[in-house]
Amino acid sequence: MTKLNKKRVKWLVDQVAKHDKKPQEVACVYNVTGRRVQQLVQEYRETKKYPELKKDRRPRTALSNEQEKRIEECYKETLLTPRLLYFELKRRGYYAPKNKIYCFMKNKGWIWDEPAKKKKRKRADMNGSIRDLWFMLIITAQRRMTPLVSSGSMMLVVEYCLVASSIAPMQ
Repeated sequence: MTKLNKKRVKWLVDQVAKHDKKPQEVACVYNVTGRRVQQLVQEYRETKKYPELKKDRRPRTALSNEQEKRIEECYKETLLTPRLLYFELKRRGYYAPKNKIYCFMKNKGWIWDEPAKKKKRKRADMNGSIRDLWFMLIITAQRRMTPLVSSGSMMLVVEYCLVASSIAPMQ
């Protein structure tokens, strides 16, 4: 489904151009980016006509009956997952996109979503340079040396007693 049509484009442009609202404020209404709203408003201001969507844009395609038949046939023989089924079909000389194989198999009930695999991975709060600095401090504390660490343009001399006292509670 497309997010915008003529009526929605007109509303977005009017809100920004005539009612002085910010593009980011109105963009969230139709789930588009603020930048896209800016582009539509700019085109309106240059031409004094509301922007129109392209009629010849690429349509969404579905699997053909033959592709569906091949997927069913191959799945019943091998019981593979969508990704591996893609390669099996390719090996046999047939083509079907991975994402469409996945959607087809999901609609048939042969596979299901695993929410744990869809979770966003947690990242460390520290960036690489701080993590590297911390690692160097730990190594030097273990060697009982006073480290000289460069962090960008700033030079830090860390005393052993400071490092040892901050590491001791962790052990």
